[in-house]
Amino acid sequence: MSDALFTAITILWIAQLLYIIVSPRPYMIYTQAILVLVSLTLRYTALYYPAITILAFALSPINFRQKTLGVILTFLLLGIFIEFTRIKMESVSGVRSFSSSNGWKKANNALYMYANLADTDTSEVPDQFKLIHNIVTSYFKGPHEKVDLFNYQSEPSYGCFYMFSSESPLIRYDSVRINVPGDLHNLPTSPRCNFYLIHTVII
Repeated sequence: MSDALFTAITILWIAQLLYIIVSPRPYMIYTQAILVLVSLTLRYTALYYPAITILAFALSPINFRQKTLGVILTFLLLGIFIEFTRIKMESVSGVRSFSSSNGWKKANNALYMYANLADTDTSEVPDQFKLIHNIVTSYFKGPHEKVDLFNYQSEPSYGCFYMFSSESPLIRYDSVRINVPGDLHNLPTSPRCNFYLIHTVII
């Protein structure tokens, strides 16, 4: 886990901003932008850091030109990183997205909840969602592995069972979407996961 490293970089970044406000040096315009970039590569929580950076530059005694340079440099580096990530994700998933796995994780979490509702759910489903709804209900109403989040020994995937299990309705849905033939209970694992589709369906 990168929590400790992310925390350390964040502390350095905060200290840098305090120096920019109280006792700025020219090089700090560049170092704070680099610290924000490094933080973002570790945790997407850093996406809100540029807003705090703008506030720090607004309070700094440096001239307007330096302030503008600092803000532009921060957003420029982040923009390059985000676009690079989106391009790489497109080469893997077929969809240009910055945080594609976020939708996949939300879909996974939704299935943990829906497992307790599948037997009694009679709600109407929009036409565009009927395919995945049928796959999900078929999975939970048929024989399937029982997953208990409260029992660590029975859930070794740390809450990500439906993201990686070959029997997951999400994997099966993706297989159907890319036209892999087979019974819904015996579909092979898709060669790639279309995160965007899952994100759209669940959210």
